[in-house]
Amino acid sequence: MFLSCGQHAGPCITDTTSEGVFCTVSGFELQPPEMVTHDFRQCCNPLMARKPAATQKNRRENALRRQQRRSLGPGCWRQALETLHGDKLSPTELTQWSNAIRRWSEELNVHRRTAPAMRQWALLFTATVTSKFECGKRGRVGTVVPKCEPFSSQAMHHTRYKKFGISCRMMSATWRKIVAEAMTDGGEVQKPFIAPSS
Repeated sequence: MFLSCGQHAGPCITDTTSEGVFCTVSGFELQPPEMVTHDFRQCCNPLMARKPAATQKNRRENALRRQQRRSLGPGCWRQALETLHGDKLSPTELTQWSNAIRRWSEELNVHRRTAPAMRQWALLFTATVTSKFECGKRGRVGTVVPKCEPFSSQAMHHTRYKKFGISCRMMSATWRKIVAEAMTDGGEVQKPFIAPSS
């Protein structure tokens, strides 16, 4: 596109700066600058005000929902299982087992609803449940967790969990929560783990 200032013959030789497009012969402005915005917030005095108490609960709940989507989505569970047992399972098995573990966690709903707890829940719950696959766990009536291959034949030694930031105490506390929700006081299993069908 040729621009002309009308002050000389032919098209203008132009120079573009932050202030617009100018003819280098006549110095006339041919086009104004594009819209420029500046951030003047640092020039203002900060205004401190209490946020309405009525919206505080909603803000907290929205933040927890966002954290839950980030930390407890299907991809997080698959990553947790791959971190712990990726050498034992094929990609298809990783998806099937992680989905089964995630569904059981959602059914039991025993995790704390805080951001730090949710960030580590997928790995902690997966470690706790898969550690029980070695021998399986029964209640008085029914099975809480069945003995499952390949976890039972290639069990991870309990000292290796420290490498992933998981202690035996954390796993024990998690298992107590699982048992309390999965079984009745009489020992009857009401929410068993359902292994994926092969």
